[in-house]
Amino acid sequence: MGFFDGFKQRRAIKQAEKAALRDQSPLAWAKVVECLIEASELERAGEVAKRALADFPRAESTLAAWRHVQHAENDDRLRSLRNTWRSSRSSGATVALAQLYFEMGDDEQALDLVRDGLEKEPSHQGHYILLADYRVGRFKRDGLARDGIVASELYEKALDLNRDNFRLLLKAGRHYIDLGMRALAMEHCQRAMQLAPDNDQAVHLLEKARKLPASDVTEVRIAARDYELREQERRQKARRESASRGRASSLATRYQDQSDLLGQRLAPFEQLTSFERAIALPGETGQPAIVGSSPPDGAVDLVRKLFSAAEECSLEMDVSEFRRGVFEGPKGSLFLFAFDGLRLAVFCGPNVTAERVEETARRVLEHDLHL
Repeated sequence: MGFFDGFKQRRAIKQAEKAALRDQSPLAWAKVVECLIEASELERAGEVAKRALADFPRAESTLAAWRHVQHAENDDRLRSLRNTWRSSRSSGATVALAQLYFEMGDDEQALDLVRDGLEKEPSHQGHYILLADYRVGRFKRDGLARDGIVASELYEKALDLNRDNFRLLLKAGRHYIDLGMRALAMEHCQRAMQLAPDNDQAVHLLEKARKLPASDVTEVRIAARDYELREQERRQKARRESASRGRASSLATRYQDQSDLLGQRLAPFEQLTSFERAIALPGETGQPAIVGSSPPDGAVDLVRKLFSAAEECSLEMDVSEFRRGVFEGPKGSLFLFAFDGLRLAVFCGPNVTAERVEETARRVLEHDLHL
């Protein structure tokens, strides 16, 4: 790389950082990450991506930036594991490759690998452990009882195959501690202590399990539901505290009583080919914002019902929270997007391209609404 190339890259980084500090949007921080990767500053790129992911955990742009950093850092390791997997197709190779995909944020690729491996060799413990770890991560992120229940079932299936797996016992014990299930937490942590009496992690977890209050709850289903209710209450409290300090804890809160400003932020959709209208719903009770042609009577209520149905179907189909969907017909398409408590429905005629709508939605949801 020549001097002028380096100069251009440093200037691009400074400009991107200045814009990100000003705008504080997921898309702006993702741009900083991309500039750092372009300049081969992978360590800084990883640090920025990690902070952006913590601030905007559900933003596609920050997730993509994080994955880009991980691919750049793990390129050689990924290539090696892929080659091993292609040549052997063994369960061990499948688990190792899937584990790396999970670490890099490529959850879909990891899940496809594990599910395929589980179908071919259901007696391999590693498949169940990876799926359980994924469920635990989702349980802590979304706070949904179903994930906590399935994680417990998967850990127990793995333990049925080998009850002397020390690390697995710690994982299961930690999960039961999170659920507040003292008896099960103690059981798993004590077994781990028997296998490694001097291990600091085991000692620490057993102490945490002992400090849990006694509980009559013996069913994971009930404990997970209690966790979900507690998490909902905690998040509601956090939103109230943020509002009392004059801060918006989510886009839905920020625009709940600002339908005019929200409508202005939706203006880029009007540039789409055969655009008809966009309806934005901030939270459950916020005032809707509408751009484009006036909707027919009952359209806003219909959009609310569509989102409710889509969210319920996502849970039933076990794909976690609903993020996007599309209804296509001969006279046009309806695009649905959900991000940070805000629901957005975009109505277009038959000549629009899905890629263009999604690109505009990402720009609006992950940048313009944060300004």
